[in-house]
Amino acid sequence: SEALDDLSPEETPNYTLDQTINQRGFKLDLEAVEIALRLIGAESTLLNSELMTLTGGCVERATQRDRMKAWLKTEGLHLDNTKGATIDALLSGDDENQSAGPDELPPWVETLSPAARRALEILRTLGHSSTAKYETMLNWACPDGRVRGGLLYHGATTGRWSGAGVQPHNFPKGTIKKFDMEAAWDLLKTGDRDVIDAAYPSVMETLACALRGTIVPSKGRELFVADYAGIEVRVLWWAAQDKVGLKLL
Repeated sequence: SEALDDLSPEETPNYTLDQTINQRGFKLDLEAVEIALRLIGAESTLLNSELMTLTGGCVERATQRDRMKAWLKTEGLHLDNTKGATIDALLSGDDENQSAGPDELPPWVETLSPAARRALEILRTLGHSSTAKYETMLNWACPDGRVRGGLLYHGATTGRWSGAGVQPHNFPKGTIKKFDMEAAWDLLKTGDRDVIDAAYPSVMETLACALRGTIVPSKGRELFVADYAGIEVRVLWWAAQDKVGLKLL
């Protein structure tokens, strides 16, 4: 407090508004969160069991990354890391390779073995950090079902808000096209894995896409969703009077 200047008269109302927002918090559908955690637990058990069988007991859980890399070497695949981007590139590249003729493949490309491909799919499915947010939601929820203190005033150097805990600013973009949030949660709340798998690519991917639906309005209230796409770079170009840059957006 002694080291920093006071907020300007123009900025002080923003800070006090932030405190009001954080004290009020935002409401969660705790029933949905608890159902999601049960589905994640069941899916993790099922997929880890499949992974252990697939690898002949070499890898018991998807979290055993070093064991996974060692086993993948026996399948002819040498990985420096098992990051999501690396696995996504491998899987998408393998899809392209399988549709190409042998003469069309570059000399360095080797198509993944079926076992390696399935192991990578399981690793990617269970490695989504987005589904871990359900556990965070449960930990951060107050007895009245609201999350407080989740927004950080001036969290970024540009002055915009950032998040803590649940981090509502950092929910993943949906990967399922034409995703109906209400319909998805109606299905998820049945807790029936077979029914969910029949309607969507997978339980875990559906739960990742459904995260935003756990934030709900209070009784008698309505939520409105708005977002300034690329707001920081737009303001930067506007301040720099960069008309060429602005036209790109």
